[in-house]
Amino acid sequence: MAPPYLTRTIDRELDELMPLAPAIALDGPKGVGKTGTARRRATQTWLLDLAEQRALLEAD
Repeated sequence: MAPPYLTRTIDRELDELMPLAPAIALDGPKGVGKTGTARRRATQTWLLDLAEQRALLEAD
């Protein structure tokens, strides 16, 4: 079972930015919750470590 999500400072900022931007990049050290934070808001995700999804993105 995954640990519960801990609300981060960036959450409020993302809530304000998401309606205004078609894409937002989250940058930071490994293990701080970037993926969890993004997945809570995403309507679609691309896993670029999967060759078939990466190929679709590269073809677009």
